[in-house]
Amino acid sequence: MTAAPLLEIADLHTSYGTRRDRTPALLGVSLEVGRGETVAVVGESGSGKSTTAHAVIRLLPPGGRVDGGSIRFDGRELTTVSESRMRSIRGAHIGLIPQDPMSSLNPLTRIGAQVAEAFRVHGMLAPDPHAQVVELLETAGLPNAERVAGQYPHQLSGGMRQRVLIAIALACSPELVIADEPTSALDVTVQRQILDHIERLTEESGASVLLITHDLGVAADRADRIVVMNRGRIVEHGTTDKVLGSPSDDYTRRLLAAAPSLSSTVLFAPVPPHADAKPIVAVEHVRKAFPVAGAEGELVAVDDVSFAIAAGETLAIVGESGSGKSTTARLLLKLERSDAGTIVLDGTDITSVEGDRMRPYRRAMQMVYQNPYGSLSPRLTIGEIVGEPLHIHGLAGRAERTRVAADLLEQVSLDPAMVSRRAAELSGGQRQRVAIARALALEPRLIVCDEAVSALDVSVQAQILELLARIQRERGVAYLFISHDLAVVRQIAHRVLVMKNGRVVEQGPTAEIFDRPQAEYTRELLQAIPGRSVALAGAS
Repeated sequence: MTAAPLLEIADLHTSYGTRRDRTPALLGVSLEVGRGETVAVVGESGSGKSTTAHAVIRLLPPGGRVDGGSIRFDGRELTTVSESRMRSIRGAHIGLIPQDPMSSLNPLTRIGAQVAEAFRVHGMLAPDPHAQVVELLETAGLPNAERVAGQYPHQLSGGMRQRVLIAIALACSPELVIADEPTSALDVTVQRQILDHIERLTEESGASVLLITHDLGVAADRADRIVVMNRGRIVEHGTTDKVLGSPSDDYTRRLLAAAPSLSSTVLFAPVPPHADAKPIVAVEHVRKAFPVAGAEGELVAVDDVSFAIAAGETLAIVGESGSGKSTTARLLLKLERSDAGTIVLDGTDITSVEGDRMRPYRRAMQMVYQNPYGSLSPRLTIGEIVGEPLHIHGLAGRAERTRVAADLLEQVSLDPAMVSRRAAELSGGQRQRVAIARALALEPRLIVCDEAVSALDVSVQAQILELLARIQRERGVAYLFISHDLAVVRQIAHRVLVMKNGRVVEQGPTAEIFDRPQAEYTRELLQAIPGRSVALAGAS
């Protein structure tokens, strides 16, 4: 006799909005999670993945509601239980690992107190709560758990904060763990550690996992079965091998084709033959250290780093969080003052140039940030955002800025009429195109892309990468491309620089770094890439 599923969702309908104006979100979703099984729900933003997860634990955002269908957990119907009963189920029987550890943890409360709260809410606090908390943090794989318990969230790395959330989610040994994009912001090695840890802990407890992710590689590595969602509906489901190896739905095939892998098509253009004669920028032996609050000594973030970037070339910097990637970029852009070394831009040493004297040089170097939702002002129109660099540098009046903004929007494949819209009206991919248009406004020679595609779904990510490659071919602009996604780097970069603990481990042409890495650390990064052949499997 087949055991009943632990979680059974049947014909689930949800919507968002007001009493009079409702927008459907889920349109008849049905799925099951067996006992001890890991089921991954994949799809793009807006597909209904997170809505499905939040509907299970009755934590839909304001304006959201379940309009029909059934959610049964361990034989109990959840759509009709009282809120007080639901509170006793959350945490104790269904644990949630949310996506963003920084916004999910209270910045004003020490880690130990936040973990203890998970026990206290369900009446499971031990006589010695501190020892109980430390033991749980140790189980979650946190080093120096005693010290971590006394720290605040901002004092921990992203990977450590995510381990704290895992500890909280698993505190009461729930039967079902819902992991909502638990590793999307983490480097590949930390990502593997977190996923390994979730897998190990759930195997030991026999818990089931509902994994929400847009990363097909993660789903390929970790799931027994995969559910593919698009626009509130399930378009395909089955075993991992079947869905990824021989997908039956066109949408699934498009997702697989867009997912970057080490075998993905190379997008960059050949570097012009004359490019190596005179680099646009040359960084030599730069160093940057920061004082450590409440302790003697300093933290060396960047140590003796050197590189050069030619016209029409993309140099990628890769490495784990804390390796010095972003600090190196900030030193190059003169957003941080280096302690040692030189920075030469178009033959001019700008190492000691500060303040207003730096303004002319800033025109040659622009930046595209990671988060398209946080890097655009909600108060300005799109035309004002794109034209703002021209205004700051006094290069054009209002009418001319609007005209240039419309032209730039067209160059990044957006409707020029968007100049009158605002960021809140745009999707994540459209916002990142606006950010690229803004970076192009001053006709820079170099653009720094700091994790510029890491927050995007795979299909939108592919579009942005193709756009960056086209702009480079047409304008000859150089890129410094910072990323933790090595499969993306393989597509876009001519050369790769690998960093660890502030130092350069190795650098060279992309093919050499990926195919014949010399450093053990580089080999570890490559081995940690999830689902390394997922795109190839889907395309075959």
